[in-house]
Amino acid sequence: SLNILVASIGEIQVQISFVPIPENHYQAVQIMQFFIELGSFSYPEASLQTLCNALNQKMALGKVLLNSDGKLELRYYAVVTKGEPMEEVAFAEFFATFLTSVEFVVEIISSGLPIEAMLEKIKGY
Repeated sequence: SLNILVASIGEIQVQISFVPIPENHYQAVQIMQFFIELGSFSYPEASLQTLCNALNQKMALGKVLLNSDGKLELRYYAVVTKGEPMEEVAFAEFFATFLTSVEFVVEIISSGLPIEAMLEKIKGY
């Protein structure tokens, strides 16, 4: 079964889960996924793809994608030791670093600016 933890930060919901992988592929590690659905935007698909590419070039952690439903999403994968809980301080620091990327993306996409203006704003980072 897939266990998902949902953390709410304001209006943003971060889903944290372990990616199911076959047991025989990795014995010592597992893959933790952080996922945020950012929503739909009324821009042409090509413009949204350009926006994703520009955001991805500036982010330390994570990747912005345009999914098959035309919604933007933010994903990050972390490889962690299997069977050993992550130390609380390490997880908190990792999550705080991830949130820096989230804040950057949300600031840009929630600005209401035209795509061209968002791209210019991204260049300033």
